[in-house]
Amino acid sequence: MREILEDLELTLHPEKTKIKNFSEGVDFLGFTVYISHKVPRKEAVRKYKDAVRRATRRNLPINLEMVIRGLNPIVIGWGNYFKIANVNWLYKGLDEWTRMRLRAFKEKRKSYNSNRRILNAFLKNLGLKSLSTLLNPKW
Repeated sequence: MREILEDLELTLHPEKTKIKNFSEGVDFLGFTVYISHKVPRKEAVRKYKDAVRRATRRNLPINLEMVIRGLNPIVIGWGNYFKIANVNWLYKGLDEWTRMRLRAFKEKRKSYNSNRRILNAFLKNLGLKSLSTLLNPKW
């Protein structure tokens, strides 16, 4: 066994290995870590939006309740993973964006007026989970 371990030579990959300062931000496990805080990486936010887009395609032959049922695990899983970062501002924006996608699904088209016609309370009553409520469960 010792001979096998001695034969193994571990080397660093020159393209993947970098020396960075925390003030520039270091990417690690989906987060960008800075000296005083951490935030989700832009790629992580893009992947979340892609997952929501797939779940809320307007040509899906299902009703809004079924879409929300399929969307909730995505919202809860992503939200619980990244809630240890500084995300209050991000979660509010993503919540608005997700509700806009659901309204477009319900109307079966892009519509700026549907954001006023379909209220947040209506979507909440259908069971939509919110990223913001994962941060402050009392609200």
